Amino acid sequence: MDAQPIRSDSPGKGAAKPAEDTIIRRLDNPYFELRADDGAAYMEGNPFQLVSDDGEAIHPFLAEARLVVDQNTQPRKRAIHYQLDAARHKNIRPLDAIPPSELAAFQEAATDFYDRAAKAGAYEAKLRLGFRFPNPKLEPDAYLV
Repeated sequence: MDAQPIRSDSPGKGAAKPAEDTIIRRLDNPYFELRADDGAAYMEGNPFQLVSDDGEAIHPFLAEARLVVDQNTQPRKRAIHYQLDAARHKNIRPLDAIPPSELAAFQEAATDFYDRAAKAGAYEAKLRLGFRFPNPKLEPDAYLV
């Protein structure tokens, strides 16, 4: 399950051709795809709209990404395609350390995201409280800085 840059001239068989500045993280194990209680993936539909909303303080910490499902395979192979702006992300690398100021900003944004569940409707509250970031010990390839 390695996240790796894939050039646009080398797409996987049956998969959509990725952009030049795309990092693909294959989801070979269904465990690695976070789902809401109703079965919706956090990379699709209402859960995705919630976590990717520009008004959320946590949004800047999430990379632009989309879920890609290869319809030509059984079972369906799934992958996350991270769209990276080469000018903005010129020094991207796997996570090895986080500056204390960034960690504090992230903790504040995450706390705000979860705290908003108290004022949300029942469905949105479930989505907020159910959202989890990948465990860096189990999925280190989910994190780039």
